[in-house]
Amino acid sequence: MTDLGSGMFTFLVSFAVAVGIVTAFVLYQTAFAKKEVKLAVTEPSKPSAVSQERPSAIREKIKKIFQVQPNPESAAQAVSNLVEEQARQMTQDIRQEYSVKYQLAVQDKNNEVEKVRRDYNLVMEKYSLVEQLYSHADYQRKQTEAIVKSIAEGLVVVNQKGEVLMMNPSAEKILGVQGGRKVGQSIYEELPNEVLISMARSNKGGAQDQVIEIQSKDENVKKVIRSSSAVIQNEDGQTVGMVNILTDVTKQRELEEIKTKFVSNVTHELRTPIVAIQKAIEILLSPSAGSLNETQSNFLNIVANNLNHLSRLVEDVLDISRIDSGKMKIRFVESRVDKVIDDACQVLETWAKSKNIQIVRNFLKGIPEFSMDPGRVTQVLNNLIGNAIKFTPAGGSITVETSWSKDGKFVCVSVADTGVGISKEHQLRLFKRFEQFGDQVGVSGTGLGLSISKEIVERHGGQIWVESEEKKGAKFTFTLPLYPKVG
Repeated sequence: MTDLGSGMFTFLVSFAVAVGIVTAFVLYQTAFAKKEVKLAVTEPSKPSAVSQERPSAIREKIKKIFQVQPNPESAAQAVSNLVEEQARQMTQDIRQEYSVKYQLAVQDKNNEVEKVRRDYNLVMEKYSLVEQLYSHADYQRKQTEAIVKSIAEGLVVVNQKGEVLMMNPSAEKILGVQGGRKVGQSIYEELPNEVLISMARSNKGGAQDQVIEIQSKDENVKKVIRSSSAVIQNEDGQTVGMVNILTDVTKQRELEEIKTKFVSNVTHELRTPIVAIQKAIEILLSPSAGSLNETQSNFLNIVANNLNHLSRLVEDVLDISRIDSGKMKIRFVESRVDKVIDDACQVLETWAKSKNIQIVRNFLKGIPEFSMDPGRVTQVLNNLIGNAIKFTPAGGSITVETSWSKDGKFVCVSVADTGVGISKEHQLRLFKRFEQFGDQVGVSGTGLGLSISKEIVERHGGQIWVESEEKKGAKFTFTLPLYPKVG
């Protein structure tokens, strides 16, 4: 090939390559100018083996064209056609490649949209559930508030900081404060000192029930409130608040005081004629009053026994009155318990023998003197031994014995009989007031003896209980501490 032909060849090749590149670029822009999806290519795709071999193949074909076509114009036209065909082929390949990428990108976007839609539906379902739960809780809250507001007793709920969480109108009226204004504020503001002391005491332990007297600005006017308090604990046992139920018992207390005074006055008035009649009968039965026939003596003994029974009833009523008014006193003196028991047995032995009942004493040796109220302990023994005589049939026996408690700090005194016994059902109410059990003919009483005995024993610092089965007798036991807390 001549120098002119060689230069011409080089020019045509350069021209053809330039035209091919421009044509490919134009076709590429035209193919993707209208696409609305922006494809983010994170990593450039590596050229395929076909793409790498294509320029060499084109050069080979161009050389063959010039070898076959000696005419430069024909050769240039053939080269142009070749380049155009190759550019069209490359454009089609690129279009197919990016079409696949476009479809994949659209599919990814659709998957993301579907995932977002599912997440949105799930969130909406949870929101709907929460909304239902909130509506239900709000309904229950309003219902609870309505119930609390309608309660006649005062209700105060505070948290562990002493801040008011709830206070119903009754509590506002009783305490003389504005509950709506106090919600969220400290309970200790504006409350009388008596109420604060009560709440402080209640906060130390479990439920407590006590009576508080609130003195108003007018010294002649006071309000009596019964406060029932209980702490609120969480699942871990930690105190998180406190509930106080307040009841205005001023009028009830006044009526109880009037009733107590009336009963006390009546019983005191009854004691005078009873004592006078008892003394008169004692004189009539004494030898100094002259001889009496058997009928007269029997009638006077019947009168004397009934007077003694009436006297015991009056004393029981007086004791209950003293207990209610807080005037029952325990006077501790150093005494021997076996001597107190023996004296009580001797007094009641005549009655027991009249029913052919034997009283057995079984005292533990070595019990020292200790502080007690011998008169009150005798009263307990009279009640227990007297009940045993009442409910033990003729020919039976009563055993009075002493023993030590397991820890050696208490003396135990028991009264066991061979009588009719007490059912489990009746044992639950045995120490309550005005409770009487048994179907024995001629057995009567006020039903106050055991209640009074329980009060006396507990004021000594001891306990009293019963063990019994029907038809197998009963055993009453009470304890007295060797070192009572006097005061």
